[in-house]
Amino acid sequence: MPARRFKRGDYVRYDGSLERFRGTWWTVDEVVTDRRNRLHGYTLTADGIGRLRHVQPGHVSQPARD
Repeated sequence: MPARRFKRGDYVRYDGSLERFRGTWWTVDEVVTDRRNRLHGYTLTADGIGRLRHVQPGHVSQPARD
């Protein structure tokens, strides 16, 4: 789980199990929560790639950029 919840428009890196997208940078398009405002995941978008839906919170990070 990331140290903080990301919001729409944040620039994050995908670190999940889809190897061809691992390490690429995405924009958070949607934050998916339930009725109790518990985080379920994110929808990510990237130019030239498209969308990744149902991304688990533990699969995105925002490390310091070089």
